[in-house]
Formats: sequence, C-alpha cells, structure tokens
Amino acid sequence: MPRRERVRRTVLLVVAGLLALALLIAWTVILKRGPIEDDLTARSLGALDDAGIAAQEISFEGRDGRVTVGQDDAVDAGAAIAALEGVRLINVLAVAPTTTTTTTTVPPTTTTLPPTTTTTAAAAPASFTLTADGGEVTLSGRLTPGDAGTLTGAAERAFGAAAVVDAVDADAATETPEWVSPLAEALPSLALVADPGLSVSGTILTLAGKVAGEERHAAVLAAFEPVGLEIADGIAIAAPPTTEEAAALEAGLNAALADATVLFETGSAEVSVEGAAVLDGIAPMLNAVPGARVEIGGHTDDQGPSDGNLVLSRQRAEAVMTYLVAAGVDPVQLTAVGYGEEFPIATNATPEGRAANRRIEFTVEGSA
Repeated sequence: MPRRERVRRTVLLVVAGLLALALLIAWTVILKRGPIEDDLTARSLGALDDAGIAAQEISFEGRDGRVTVGQDDAVDAGAAIAALEGVRLINVLAVAPTTTTTTTTVPPTTTTLPPTTTTTAAAAPASFTLTADGGEVTLSGRLTPGDAGTLTGAAERAFGAAAVVDAVDADAATETPEWVSPLAEALPSLALVADPGLSVSGTILTLAGKVAGEERHAAVLAAFEPVGLEIADGIAIAAPPTTEEAAALEAGLNAALADATVLFETGSAEVSVEGAAVLDGIAPMLNAVPGARVEIGGHTDDQGPSDGNLVLSRQRAEAVMTYLVAAGVDPVQLTAVGYGEEFPIATNATPEGRAANRRIEFTVEGSA
C-alpha cells in the first residue's frame, strides 16, 4: 500500500475514534441528567407532602427548579424545597385561589343600550432570577429595558462586570414593579453568600446559598426586607469542608502569599499597598468556602526582644484579619494568633532567612 494511502487511512481512523468518544460522552451526560432531575423532583414532592402542600406543577432543569402552588403556600413551599440538598434555586409561582361567581339574571328593561367594550392589553408580569455557577453569575427573567439595566448594573457592581452574564428578556410591554429599585440596593449583600441564588416571581422572593454563621444569615435577610416581598429563605449555614477541601483551601491561601514578601510597612503592623492587593485576592477564596475556620498566624525573625516580636506578630495577624473582614469575610471564619520568633522556617543567620521567617501563615481547621 502506498505511504500516502496508509497516512490517509490512519487519519480517518483517528477522526472516527474521536467522534465515537464524543458521542459516548454526550450520551453519558444525557443519561445522567435525567436521573438527577427526577431525584430532585421526587424529593421536592416529598418535602411538599410532608409540609401539607399540594403542588400544581413542579419541574427541574439541572439543579434549578420551578414549582406552582397556591398563593397561601408559596413561601413555605419555596423554603421547603430550597433546603433540600442538591437544589440550587427554586422559582415559586404563586397562583391565586379560584373563586365561584353566582350570576343573577335580571329581566331586561324596555330600553336596551348597545354594549360598550374596551380592550386594554395587560402588561406582562415582571420576573427576575440570579444564579451563580463557579465564578459566573447569570441574570434572567423579564423586565422593561430600564429595569433590566438597573438590576444588571447592580449585579455588575456586586460581582464584577466580567462575571455577569445578562440573559434578561428586556421587553417594554412588561409591568414596572416597585421592587426593582430596593432589590438593586440589596443585591450587593449576595456577594457575601457562597453559591448565591435569587428569584422574584409574583410576590415571592426566593433566596439561596450558604453563609458561615447565623449573624451573616440574619444580615443578608435584613438587606432584602425593604424589597417588600415575601421571602422564601433558602440560605443555609455552611457545613465544615472535608479534609481534602480544607487542605486545598489552606494550600491556595498560602500559595497566594508565596510571592508577597512585603505585606507590611517596615517595622509596623500596617498593611502595605502590595499586601492590600494580595489580601484583596484572598478574601474571595475564603468567601467561597464559608464553612472553613481559618487561623491567621503571625511570625517574626529573632531580631530584637522576643517579647516585642511576640506582640508585633500578633498585631500583624490581627491587621490581616481586620483587612479581610473589611473586604467582606465573615469574622466567624477567622482567628488571629501571634507566634513571634518561635517557629522559624529558615535560618536567622542570613538576611534571606530572616526575611522568610517574617511571614503570615494560614491554617485551615480540619486540613490534616
């Protein structure tokens, strides 16, 4: 067989193999998706049944669900489903109860006027949803162009413009609800929630996500009270990370400090400009794992009195903690400890070794 023909056959076999592998992966995803959504639907129906709530309709797309219930059950239904493990966001559609109308027929009078009919097109109801997946925040729903711009701008200020995907249906033939402006003011509080989610449908505002402690939980709920809607609270207190997750977080935090040789101004506990930039990058890492409890350890070299070094190391650890709390980290996650010169990682006999010993270290509880 000519060499060119052998090469051609080899290329065709490789391409065919790659196509078969892609089809196998796609089919695996399709087969897996259905059982996940079926499981969430079944467990949601069970939670509603336990709460004595009848759902008119319920469905899931991935981890995001939609349920239709009676108006009186909307808040309880949203909270019951949002609390289930695996549910990221539940959109609750409240339906008003049906009423029975009794018609009494009155005999016509001798004078009959022709009926006058006035038809006015009703504005479509407004809705808004925010979901987060990794570092991406997606906005959807239906709003007027002006209202859509208001909420998109608020989300970009809260999460960063690069992280926001605007998929809102901006339609002028949509009602203009009163909740848009107060919701825009409340949205920044979601930046303090891990895996945040929000949905407004009718008179129900559903919240989802995880926070480190009850104080942060209460603060987020308080931020949304002025919106004036019934709140279905699906925000949970985060569980501690696994050993693997804690170890990965600890490694990531300390890696971020690896190149930060100047965290403080010389001889002081004041965070330097360079140090502030490093800590600004560390705050989101802590917010992403709200169940983690982290010790901030301050260390010095052996130059100067040991008592003075102990005080300086503690002050520097506390300065880092203060900065991170101001950057949005829940203080319940953090503890500051000063170790002075007790635990060197290099020799104090050289300038390079002493510089290495003057450091901040993060230790995540449960990492080992």
